[in-house]
Amino acid sequence: MAELTGAATPIEDFVAELAGLDVKLWLDGGQLRCNAPNKVLTPRLQARLVERKADLCAFLGRAGGPDGGPDLTPVPRAGEIPLTQSQERIWSLSAMRPEASVYNKTAAYRLHGALDAPALERSLDQLQRRHEMLRTSFPATGRKPRQDIAPAVPLALAITDVQRDLGRLGREACEKLIGQFLLSEAERPFDLQRGPLWRCHLVRLSPDEHIFSFTIHHIIYDGFSKDVFLRELSALYRAIAAGEAPGLAPLPVQYADFAVWRRHQLSSELEARQFAFWRQRLGGAVAPLCLPIDHRRSDRPIHAGASRSFELPDRLAGAVRSLSRSARASLFVLLHAAYAVMLNRYSGQEDIIVCSPMAARDRSELENLIGYFNNIVVLRIDLSGDPSFNEVLGRVRRAALEAHDNQHL
Repeated sequence: MAELTGAATPIEDFVAELAGLDVKLWLDGGQLRCNAPNKVLTPRLQARLVERKADLCAFLGRAGGPDGGPDLTPVPRAGEIPLTQSQERIWSLSAMRPEASVYNKTAAYRLHGALDAPALERSLDQLQRRHEMLRTSFPATGRKPRQDIAPAVPLALAITDVQRDLGRLGREACEKLIGQFLLSEAERPFDLQRGPLWRCHLVRLSPDEHIFSFTIHHIIYDGFSKDVFLRELSALYRAIAAGEAPGLAPLPVQYADFAVWRRHQLSSELEARQFAFWRQRLGGAVAPLCLPIDHRRSDRPIHAGASRSFELPDRLAGAVRSLSRSARASLFVLLHAAYAVMLNRYSGQEDIIVCSPMAARDRSELENLIGYFNNIVVLRIDLSGDPSFNEVLGRVRRAALEAHDNQHL
């Protein structure tokens, strides 16, 4: 494992090298917090972090980190609760096309073994009681939306029993019909003004085989929320099915508290500083990326997309990790650099702009909340001057660090 350089290293370089090792630093209530991959925090590196703790805290404070302004604490629910800026973006785009389902996040799981459906229903009910975001809608006065948190009412799980259809139609035909039904559920739009903004469905194929699906609007849910949703639902179900009390720790804050806190932050000098950064970063002429494509780009959004997953061979994956360590660059930076070089090669353009999601959960109070936290930030990479790949890595590293420091606007 590569070690960091000596104590004389400028704090900016020290933070960059830590980021290159995927070491994440943030301020939490005035305390320095750290998260790192397994085996990265060697005794020597831990000693260096302790030695430069004061410098790191000062640097993060100057960078406009999430610790500025008032503390993140519960706020009264009597007043009007605003949306976060990220939520406002989704609300505005959804209002333009209320019939669309592009912001529906959906998943379906095939469950094998005995299932206690009433326990599952009670678990989902407890989950929506625990997380206010699952009871929130977004009505608007004029063009200004607000958060409206509904009181907890018993949740009813929709159940469709297809056991007879399975025997009558056969497995293949029945599975096809189930797939069509799940697709229609996934594409059915939500009404952001009214709610609820999530729904669940259980399809019973036999006493020991079920399909559990849920669809949630992105304005109340992100990729990290999915882990929270499944983890807590599993814990609640195990406890309730066993007749035990769920052991989930109380949540210190809710998403509404975060939204108010974030608005207070962005009404301070933090907003002016981050706005100035993005105005400078995104200034100048921006040309569309001209890739060699086999047909003309559509004049209107069609929201058609796809993803492809693949595995790198062990030898290549090992070489990538080795290069990442030797270059003191995280895999995120290394792969973005390779992607930028590829786009440069096929487009012939030197001003490469890509977007990347940031989790934006940089406080411990937010780790177990369901809600929409992530933000899409712009990485603008300058490939002019015929740089070497190591130079490109440095440019991407700087772009990623600066975007991370200014991700809240």
